[in-house]
Amino acid sequence: MKKLIVGNWKMNGRAEQVAEWANFDPILVTEKVDLVICPPAVYFTDLAIHLNDDVGIGAQDCSIRADDGAYTGEISATMLGDIGCDYVILGHSERRQYNGETDEIVKTKATNAINAHLTAIICVGETLNQ
Repeated sequence: MKKLIVGNWKMNGRAEQVAEWANFDPILVTEKVDLVICPPAVYFTDLAIHLNDDVGIGAQDCSIRADDGAYTGEISATMLGDIGCDYVILGHSERRQYNGETDEIVKTKATNAINAHLTAIICVGETLNQ
């Protein structure tokens, strides 16, 4: 089984940094390790064109809603798949703490992600210390 290394940029960076972010040492990508980058959603497509094919790209979250609709600011798992997303991180400690996300919500999001052919990366046991 391959190891998975995921870089989650959270809410950091600016558009002019995207090309620089994609320029890292490819030695991390091996037959034993998959590497995934999860930028802020607004930089997703810009980063995707700079990454080599050996690096996966993921989203930092997806909507609990499986279908399209009037959900301002939400991004469905299906939409993420449409733009080339391979992975989605779910269950972040800060989303649990600040947005009240429960295990049930994370489970629903994960089901939506799997149904959209994404690999769901579930955060468990982490805490947010500030």
